Amino acid sequence: MRIGKSLLIGILSAVGLASSHATAAVIVLDNFTNTGGAGARPIGTLLELTPPADVNLPGNNWIEGWGNGNRNPDLQTFAGEGTARLSSDVGLGTSIASFGAYVKPTQMSLSARFDVSNVDGSSSHNGAGLGFYNVIDNSAFGFTNFRGLSVNPDSGALNLLNNTTLNNTTLDSTFVQSLAYSGTWNPAVYHTLSYDVNTTGGTLSNVVLDGTSYSFNATNIFTVTNTAYFGIYTSAQFDGQLGYFDFAQLSGVIPEPTSLAVLALGGLGLIARRRRA
Repeated sequence: MRIGKSLLIGILSAVGLASSHATAAVIVLDNFTNTGGAGARPIGTLLELTPPADVNLPGNNWIEGWGNGNRNPDLQTFAGEGTARLSSDVGLGTSIASFGAYVKPTQMSLSARFDVSNVDGSSSHNGAGLGFYNVIDNSAFGFTNFRGLSVNPDSGALNLLNNTTLNNTTLDSTFVQSLAYSGTWNPAVYHTLSYDVNTTGGTLSNVVLDGTSYSFNATNIFTVTNTAYFGIYTSAQFDGQLGYFDFAQLSGVIPEPTSLAVLALGGLGLIARRRRA
């Protein structure tokens, strides 16, 4: 009985100390501004191969996923603000793989603010998407290889998508679940979406759209492999339609080196106790 209690106390002590030394760090942040401050870019700047405004991964750039034709996402003024303008079926993503002293966290929070007033959509992938890519294919549509949430421009429905692809002209979307918008949907205003994922179990939690919480069924799609790139996209029913993002952020709880050392020492202590017992 003493062994079990020692193990429990050791585990709680190690976890508690580690938690107190964890840091909620911004990994990717871009407010797509053109009016000064960190990361400001001139109107008309093509966003592909430019770095996000504030990123915890020096040297990482936005990478474009795009559909037919020349649809380069750029910085434009919309509703009096600098925004990322994404044409129909265009996506932007950036790698969040571990690099140098940075270690990709298992618990991550995503958020974005977007406008889809110029977008029509009848498919589950149409609208504004916020999530992840396992790979980015710049010869394919921006929603290809996407896992995350999309907001339908016609109804405000919140759709959970898993590995959406386009084979020739047939959409192949492993459609997970759709939740109706709570309240009266107004496509003519900006909307804000946020949620959390955990790559250990691939889970989704804390989904909030325009201040209202939504609960999806359990899922395991947000694995380490499937979250290789953080990204956003716009998808429309018709060519020439545009979506706008004025903010996109990914943050995570990243243990500091002292936290990892505490966990290691705690583990050694537990082993020693068990041997003495």
